[in-house]
Amino acid sequence: MKKSFDFSAEALASLAQADAARALAEDIGTGDLTAGLIDPARQARAQVMARESAVICGSAWVEATVLQLDPQARLVWHVKDGGRCEAGQVV
Repeated sequence: MKKSFDFSAEALASLAQADAARALAEDIGTGDLTAGLIDPARQARAQVMARESAVICGSAWVEATVLQLDPQARLVWHVKDGGRCEAGQVV
């Protein structure tokens, strides 16, 4: 019998970590030349705004990717995974 996938938060986080690492290795490889133009001490703030009504999903992958790039980054979700948002809403 085929074993079903483990949908626990821990299993999804582990899968997201591996996927993010693989994607970053492919996209960035040994480095991003343009990123070298930005002072590493510089801080930024951003908001992600929905362009249309949607259901939010994939937060584990967003967090895994951002935190692999900067372990001190802080993400604040205004809409949880599986939650609905409207156009113009900060997610």
